[in-house]
Amino acid sequence: MSVEVAGHSAVARTDAERIYLARFADGWRVTAAGCTARDGDLPDDRDLQGE
Repeated sequence: MSVEVAGHSAVARTDAERIYLARFADGWRVTAAGCTARDGDLPDDRDLQGE
C-alpha cells in the first residue's frame, strides 16, 4: 500500500483499489472507497462516494 497526501486530501493505493480521504477538524475521513483506475484521463470508477 502507498499513501499520497496533498494538503487536506489523501489517496491510499493498493494493488486492487484506491481509497480517498479528506482531513477534517476531528481527523481523517474516507470520502470514496472501492475505486479502480480507468484508462486515459477518465476519473476512477468508485463503488462508494461520500457527499
